[in-house]
Amino acid sequence: MRVIGGKLKGKLIHNPTDKTTRPLKDMVRESIFNILEHSKNEKIKFKNDVVLDLFSGSGSFGIECLSRGVKKVFFFENYKPSLKILEKNIKELEIDKDSVIKEINAYEISKENIDNAVKIFRKNDCSFELMHCVSAYPFNDENADLGLISYLKEKFKCNVGYSGHEKGGYAISFAATALGISSLERHFTLDRTMYGSDQAASLEMKGMVNLVNSINIWGLLSLFCSISYLKS
Repeated sequence: MRVIGGKLKGKLIHNPTDKTTRPLKDMVRESIFNILEHSKNEKIKFKNDVVLDLFSGSGSFGIECLSRGVKKVFFFENYKPSLKILEKNIKELEIDKDSVIKEINAYEISKENIDNAVKIFRKNDCSFELMHCVSAYPFNDENADLGLISYLKEKFKCNVGYSGHEKGGYAISFAATALGISSLERHFTLDRTMYGSDQAASLEMKGMVNLVNSINIWGLLSLFCSISYLKS
């Protein structure tokens, strides 16, 4: 793999050889940054931003961010083979001074760690959004713990999104939308019967279209109800 854009464009990114780490492929990273930099709604400029790269693996995402001008990247990784590759990439690309490696399991990030992360973003005047996520692929609906969405919104006074890994249904995503999330992330697959841990937590094309359309209708109904309430 190689860096897609910025001052490090074309530079090699080493990857672990085992199958435990699933690095972001070049095409995926290119798509992500095209969306971030060229969105019609909000174009994100990376200059002087601070980025947290959780479950860093080879560090390909954080490295791409540094190449595009962010001030600093905090890499979180505790899997030893990936950690060695991450350190090698940072050293060879000579981005040591802009990189901080935290040998921490991101699954175990506590409320105190979230506090610290929010402080870093606000201190550096960076826009950010917190995402509520249950890191299981898939998880049962009763384990969604959606109450954390309201907790995070109230405590940190910021946008809170929802990253859904439920078993292909819509109910939890609808409930999260009703709680006022600012963004919704769901996995997409061409075939849910394919091999891999993500497939059962993903939506196929028809399911994704139904979800998006339903949420759009929900938004219109919510707006209509709000206007009706104000008029009354």
